[in-house]
Amino acid sequence: FTIDQNLAIVPPQPPVAALNEPFSFTLKAANGIAPYTFSVVNKLPSGLQLAPSTGVVSGTPTASGTTVTTFKVTDTSAPPLTATLPVTITVAPLKVTDATLADGQVGVAYAATVLMANGTGPFTPLLLSGAPPPGITVSQGSAPLIGFLIGGTPTAAGTYTFNVQVTDNSGQVATQLFHMVVDPFEITPPVLLAGVEGRGYDQQISAQGGVAPYTFNLVTGSLPAGLTLSQFGKISGVPASGSAGNYPFSVQVSDANGLVSTNNLLLVVFSGHSLAITNIALPSAQDGKAYTQQANADFGTPPYTFAIIGTLPNGLILAPDGEITGIPALGTTGTFNFTLTVVDATGAKASRHFSLTVLPALSPK
Repeated sequence: FTIDQNLAIVPPQPPVAALNEPFSFTLKAANGIAPYTFSVVNKLPSGLQLAPSTGVVSGTPTASGTTVTTFKVTDTSAPPLTATLPVTITVAPLKVTDATLADGQVGVAYAATVLMANGTGPFTPLLLSGAPPPGITVSQGSAPLIGFLIGGTPTAAGTYTFNVQVTDNSGQVATQLFHMVVDPFEITPPVLLAGVEGRGYDQQISAQGGVAPYTFNLVTGSLPAGLTLSQFGKISGVPASGSAGNYPFSVQVSDANGLVSTNNLLLVVFSGHSLAITNIALPSAQDGKAYTQQANADFGTPPYTFAIIGTLPNGLILAPDGEITGIPALGTTGTFNFTLTVVDATGAKASRHFSLTVLPALSPK
């Protein structure tokens, strides 16, 4: 056998250092006769040194990247034994730990602390290109030792892309592209419950975004006879006899800070005396994502049988019981117009026109 094979350098955990940050790890030998002397066969990352008598590798890396350094150990046998070991040392550059930003809402205060890794604070951000949402700024914030702040109060809805350069206390520089979505200040729900002549009606509308309390006002159009809208957003009353029909109208909402939004709404009233499809609208589908929506009928004699005039988006089907299911085929985006029909047990018929929008698949942030 070969005696040299008994002496070895114990493989360390893969060393990962941060650029311009103090760093160290220790080499250890096994077998042979102590004391040991360690040396470098090729090279260490810039800024690191090896202490031959202790095996401690230490220093402050000055360049990022990966270096395969071969170490050699020599014992005090007579004659001396030697062993070598290649070790991969990684020096990681300054970086943003997570560039995903939560969605904001118009009129609602927003704050996101972006954490940094492999650097020393304070961190100083600089907007390089693009623009954050109006009302949002990029700054050091209150925790500059760990990251920087993206914050403010958005004033305009939309999707925004911007590039930020970050410099740490030692002069390291990193750049990161950010995407931020701001949802609008608008009335919810967008689709109102249907009413029926002679039956009590109670629908509360509210708003997303802004700051409560909200104040609501009817701007254009009119409600069915028998119904009123309060300043607090409650539509209530009893639809009068003969008021069946479609009622488009506009409502303005104001928040506590004077933010204003006007939204178009539709309230449908049924007579309650003849068969009708009671869905007011169909929710949007998404490209490549499973979709399920039930079409409903009322004021007739069950069972109800549904059919379609026109076509659904590719990948969706309508069952006779009114359930629309499936997965819109990839690339199937846009708005699809069609008519649903229903027949009840007595042969009575009804129909309603619908538009179904298929949105593009979401891109990862």
